[in-house]
Amino acid sequence: MSLLPRHHGVFSFFRMHDGTPSVTRLAVHEPGMYTVVYNDNANIFETVNSEQNQKTTFTEYFQTNINYPLAKEVTYMDFPSVFTWTNGTKKWTIRQRGCCVERLYFVSPSVGEHYFLRTLLTKVKGAVSFEALRTICGVVHDTFKSACITLGLYDSDDEWNVCLEEAVGMRTGA
Repeated sequence: MSLLPRHHGVFSFFRMHDGTPSVTRLAVHEPGMYTVVYNDNANIFETVNSEQNQKTTFTEYFQTNINYPLAKEVTYMDFPSVFTWTNGTKKWTIRQRGCCVERLYFVSPSVGEHYFLRTLLTKVKGAVSFEALRTICGVVHDTFKSACITLGLYDSDDEWNVCLEEAVGMRTGA
């Protein structure tokens, strides 16, 4: 393989970055806790408060569920298989052709509510807000963890102890 770049980009030496199918990274964040990238010369307060910078794949997922009935039939995890994310406009549009691999950002179980939010995003379809994600059978739960437990996704914190006990019994590796 030649070390000469095929394109003038940051990742031009690595062929895997030009691959097919495309990969869409799906943001996972709690309300108001999105990532903002800014230029050192820019006014940080204007940048953070800019409406365009507050749009993420996640926040626009809610908006797309409002605007498209088709979106309500798909979980956030499977969204890129039906919709295409455009960075320039920061909007989801209905996929016209091709396929996409989706990657939901990893969240450690030790983070707590953020982890349970991510779990809900793999199961709940058609959510239009953070509150809608926590609403199970018409009941709005105070926490994402409570909603997960109500859905039967987690029984209790004892589940982790059982998992570790099973792992000890497997004895894989040296």
